Amino acid sequence: MVFSVVKGRPVGTQETDLGVIHYTCNPPNLKILAQLGILTLGTKFGVDPREVLLIPDELFQSHGLAKDTIGAETLLSRLGRR
Repeated sequence: MVFSVVKGRPVGTQETDLGVIHYTCNPPNLKILAQLGILTLGTKFGVDPREVLLIPDELFQSHGLAKDTIGAETLLSRLGRR
C-alpha cells in the first residue's frame, strides 16, 4: 500500500499514524465527509479537495474493511449511498 504522486497526480493508499490517506476519483459529498471526520487533502496536491482523503482507522474497523485501496473504495462507495 503506497500513496505517491506520479506525473503530478496523486495515486494509491497509505496507512499512517493519523489514519489512511487515499486518492479517489469518486468521493462522497463534503457534508458526509465532514460528518464522519474524514479530512480532505486534495488541495495540497493540486486536485479537488475531495480527491485525497485522510480516513480515520475507526471507519474501516466499523465496516469490517481492510485498510487498503479496495477497502477504502468500498468504504467510500458505501458512504456515498447514504
